Amino acid sequence: MAVDEQRHRPGALGPTGRFVAGNLARMRGTQGLSTTELSRRLKAAGRPISPTSITKIEKGTRRVDVDDLVALSVVLGVNPNALLFPDAADASPIEVTAAERLNTAYEVWQWADGREPLRDDDDPDEFHVRVRPRGRRRLVRHGERSPEELQHRRKTVETMAAHLFAERGPAEREAFLARQKRWDPEPWESDNESR
Repeated sequence: MAVDEQRHRPGALGPTGRFVAGNLARMRGTQGLSTTELSRRLKAAGRPISPTSITKIEKGTRRVDVDDLVALSVVLGVNPNALLFPDAADASPIEVTAAERLNTAYEVWQWADGREPLRDDDDPDEFHVRVRPRGRRRLVRHGERSPEELQHRRKTVETMAAHLFAERGPAEREAFLARQKRWDPEPWESDNESR
């Protein structure tokens, strides 16, 4: 069987599965954990995985489901991305899926951290809205924030303007506020509705 066919056959680990296997072995080793000790900690965390199964994961002969991945991350004191992706964010070419396109490790980490889309055809702003929960986004969709969030945003901007432009005069403060209102008009929309 050709190497490509073997790598893409049903049941074979894909590139991310191989990263999980290698990263788990590396992290367990750097933390000085035996498979028995890691198994004990996983059981205490409510997700028992036997020492033999941990060895199989590290050898790439046992798959990891999402609950296993999260439990391993918690017990090892890392986030899931640390197990899923390479231990470097450099220009090394890597596969994320079995697709033909290779990405650099840096691009993959930018995507994994929710900073940039992995695909060139994805809109960066829309990507950011999709990957972050409310309250953790740089951008939000109109109508998504609560009245309290809008009030807090408006108060924050107005307080910032008062401090930044206290000595420069009202014209510069008003220009700053006008820019903020253009970029994010929703916190000030109630002013327009009451007129």
